[in-house]
This record gives sequence, C-alpha cells and structure tokens, in this order.
Amino acid sequence: DFVVADLCRLADQYSVSVEAMTRRLESLGSLPNGTWEKIHAEGYDKTKMNSFLGIQRQEAHRQRFPERYVRLAVQAFEEEKITESELARLLKCKRVEAREIVGKLVRPLEVGATGITYELDLNLGNSIELALSERRA
Repeated sequence: DFVVADLCRLADQYSVSVEAMTRRLESLGSLPNGTWEKIHAEGYDKTKMNSFLGIQRQEAHRQRFPERYVRLAVQAFEEEKITESELARLLKCKRVEAREIVGKLVRPLEVGATGITYELDLNLGNSIELALSERRA
C-alpha cells in the first residue's frame, strides 16, 4: 500500500515530480487511476511534505545526474569493472570527489549476532517478483 510519503520518497529517489511518479504507478496498475487527482484535491504541498519527511535539496553531484546513474557507476567501480579515473569521468568530477561519493554510497559492513562482519548481497540489476499473496502482506 502506497501513502503520499512513499510517493514523495520515490519521486525524490528518481528525481521526478510526485505527479510524474504517481501517474507512472497508475499506468503500471500499482495505484488506482485518479490517485494524483485525489492527492492534489486534498491539498498536497510539496514544500511542507518535503520538510516533514526531511527531504532536502540534492547535493551537487546528485543534481548533475539521477541518483540511480550515480549508484550504478559506483557499483561498477566497487565491482572493479571501471577504474577510479573512469568513475570520475562518468561523474564529471575530480578523483578526490569521486572517492567521497563512493564513501557516502558504499554501506559499511554489518555485524551479525555472532560478532562476525558481513555485507548484504543485493543485486540491484535483478527484478523482484512477488507472489500475489506477498503483495498484499
């Protein structure tokens, strides 16, 4: 179930408007048709909602490129598919700034109950298929 806050966060993540995100999800059948009109009629205020959710103006490197592009570039660097120089070229920044971006986006290792460190293996390239019963849960 989506709430307006979820739509705001998704819109911020993909650097699109809440209206565009809502209409896209409507077209995919994930939200009922007319959802945007309902949200708009109820007095949706972007500034107040972003303030409430703590969504701030994006940093300079994120303004230059969509967040997904930056994350995929960093992922390629982490998987040693590209060099640091290539990462900097892709992000149109200096190598020092590219290192800072990697440092912000790469999550630290987690410590399990046994005290052993591990890293969650998340392949962002795979689609997630949910059974109908899981979607409703």
